[in-house]
Amino acid sequence: YYTNPVARIPFRLDTLNLITNNGVPRKTFNIVLGGVNCGKTGFLCSLAADYVQQGYNVLYVTFEMREEEIAKRIDANILGLPLGEMGSVSEEEFMNSIHKIRQKTFGQLVIQEFESGIGNSQSIAHVMRELKNRDGLSIDVIIVDYIGICGSFKVSHSSVNSYTYQKYVAEELRNLGFTFDCAVWAGMQQNRSGFNSNSPEMTDAADSFAVPATADFMLALSRTEELDEVNKVLCTQLKSRYANKSDLTRFCLGVNQELQQYYDVQNYQIGGLVQSQE
Repeated sequence: YYTNPVARIPFRLDTLNLITNNGVPRKTFNIVLGGVNCGKTGFLCSLAADYVQQGYNVLYVTFEMREEEIAKRIDANILGLPLGEMGSVSEEEFMNSIHKIRQKTFGQLVIQEFESGIGNSQSIAHVMRELKNRDGLSIDVIIVDYIGICGSFKVSHSSVNSYTYQKYVAEELRNLGFTFDCAVWAGMQQNRSGFNSNSPEMTDAADSFAVPATADFMLALSRTEELDEVNKVLCTQLKSRYANKSDLTRFCLGVNQELQQYYDVQNYQIGGLVQSQE
């Protein structure tokens, strides 16, 4: 297990591989934390595109955006077509791009939408079993967008407080990883106090501190006008069971919003502040 590469699912980004000892293990629950319009969905879509291009099978579950909008973002990433131009690309040009990527060995991508607060881990498990039984498809990575509007199949929201409810949701999602031997990723909102902070903490997680307690890995995204001008996003490791997070607590990733792509940049520190350059 210690030396078997199959036990971990690596990233395409060297920085993320560095901080996780070459990827996240299967049977783990991983969180991307961020404020409203901070780029959580874009980051998750970029993850999905990267995993698929490495040959992994991905199930992307959306409780917020419709399936077609998630597909559009992932298509933009893989095909290299800007989001703003997707609607104006001719059918011939689009299909030529599709034919080019079909010549490569990619994993399978399945996108499934559920109603907010109604779909839950049992709904996801049903899709997983159907894919396995009908298509022979085993999923390597589940991506949930996002945990705050995912339901629980064990308790009703009206019967418990938010802390307890989100605790059940997080544990149920984590259990999917154990049941299906896959890695689970989920987006999570920041609370109001952490919304404008460039030094987020686990206590900035909305609704329930039980979610960070359940997670194996937690990465927070922060955006500022200055970072947007240079196409960067600040990442903060809040929790890691994979490596010593203090080795690289804060770092920057490059981001192309039009292509929904995240990429490595060179990081260095000056006066305790993370700087980056291409």
